[in-house]
Amino acid sequence: MFRQAFEAISPQDLGFLVDLRELVMNSKSLWGRSGYISLADDLLPHRSPHTERPEAAKLIDDIRAAFSAYSDSLHRLAAFVGEDEIGFLTEDSACKVGLRSLWQTKRGAADTTGDVLSRLNAQLGEIVRTLKSAKRAEAALKQRDIVANFGSVGMLMDALPYLEKVTNSTTALQGFIDRRLAALIFEEFIDALLEGIEPDVAKAKVAVSKVQLSLQELDEASTRILEASRTESARFADIDSDGITKLVTELIKKSFDSLTSDASIDDVATKLNISVQEISSVEEALARLENAFCELKKLAQEQSAWK
Repeated sequence: MFRQAFEAISPQDLGFLVDLRELVMNSKSLWGRSGYISLADDLLPHRSPHTERPEAAKLIDDIRAAFSAYSDSLHRLAAFVGEDEIGFLTEDSACKVGLRSLWQTKRGAADTTGDVLSRLNAQLGEIVRTLKSAKRAEAALKQRDIVANFGSVGMLMDALPYLEKVTNSTTALQGFIDRRLAALIFEEFIDALLEGIEPDVAKAKVAVSKVQLSLQELDEASTRILEASRTESARFADIDSDGITKLVTELIKKSFDSLTSDASIDDVATKLNISVQEISSVEEALARLENAFCELKKLAQEQSAWK
């Protein structure tokens, strides 16, 4: 992180790091007590309140100023000594961190190979797709007056615009040697974020998939039932299509009556599956009616042929 004081970062990469900072600051509950919130707030670039342009954190500027008088000499020294050895120049802990950061800038220590960032980018992309599916499912449920609690994934859904920006940034940072510092910082933060959220996202992905499938099945079954209620066999049994529509609506509503206002997405998925089963029973009954009616017609036709 302190390498920002000693290594040039392009305006575009500063913008990427600003997006990373905004993701952290707009999803604080997802970072726990890991210290990344303070790191992002204190050390990552931010947008100038006057120009909205990305600019380095004040602490980074202060470190750069503190070492500026000795920068050339220290860079030359870093070419000949090891990372631990350069720390012997001072007893001050903060200065040791600064000197090691300067040494890493000069010697290119622990630079990313690109493989790590590529892997993290793929994981982020999958999470973004899952969150978009979750938002679509949430909207579809709200149309039915069903509110689902997505837990920590709901917080990620709120931060989706920031997460999409960071995902695009990780794509842009791959494969460029002159962007190694920004890439390293991204790796540090994204790896920590994924470690905390991936299990919940994976679980939500399964539940969201079930919800979407059940909603689709309910819509398709309701359409088939409405069509079946207007057939000749339904009229023969004196079945009213409006009454069938009301029955279907009441059966679906009954499945959700026991849900609380903060029901989890898993509970909603379970209730939707129950609705699908109950609606299927109505469809199966109408299918049996159609088969019985066709059999009666066949018998009636055969009897007429005997006369």
